[in-house]
Amino acid sequence: FYQTVLSTESSVIGDPNLAYFLQNLFREFAFGNYKALIKKITLDPGMLIYLNGYLNTKAAPDENYGRELQELFTVGKGPGSGYTEDDVKAAARVLTGWKVQRRVTGSNVLPYTYFSAASHDTNPKEFSAFYGNRTIIYDTTITDKGTFESVEERRAFMEMEQLIDMIFSTEEVSRFICRRLWTFFAYYDITPEIEQEVIEPLAEIFRQYNDDPDQLQYVLKAMFGSEYFFKQEHRGCMI
Repeated sequence: FYQTVLSTESSVIGDPNLAYFLQNLFREFAFGNYKALIKKITLDPGMLIYLNGYLNTKAAPDENYGRELQELFTVGKGPGSGYTEDDVKAAARVLTGWKVQRRVTGSNVLPYTYFSAASHDTNPKEFSAFYGNRTIIYDTTITDKGTFESVEERRAFMEMEQLIDMIFSTEEVSRFICRRLWTFFAYYDITPEIEQEVIEPLAEIFRQYNDDPDQLQYVLKAMFGSEYFFKQEHRGCMI
């Protein structure tokens, strides 16, 4: 399922190690927390290569990942979606400066993610009314690097976390993911009845466990145990 939502292509990534790292992420979060997975995959070296995140700099912002993050990974383009083109641009600016480099680990040369402070946009990033007119800032009051390579990397990482927390504060994320779950596991179409009787209750569970490490497990159990999942018209429809 995750591969249909958080799609990449091995031919573009060009490194079997990176494809393997992505598969491990999907397995680790298969019944886990979707927001935590999005935070991980945003800085995953394979995804940084696939959606040009490693080319995203303050001098030349690349909107590819900022767009797909909202359109394909979280909010979607359903009737309740309201993110704007300016939101895509602001998200791209939040995510500037993350690069991919290779280093020798034992007998392997493995790619890894690192941060280039010189490539990061430190100006405030303003978002639309859909996100509550939120402004994400590069917090210069943080002076301790903590577990990061530099204090600049820690500030940029916290910006990324603010961005994703902001996106997940919208109810539309829960509806989008639950619609995707239903069409993948149950039936290829969503009627108004299914939207009301299945998607909305599942979305409520998704939001209820928004910060729970077993979030998707609760959603899947509710979906697979629902009366609608076992209806005759939903049987045998997946080829």
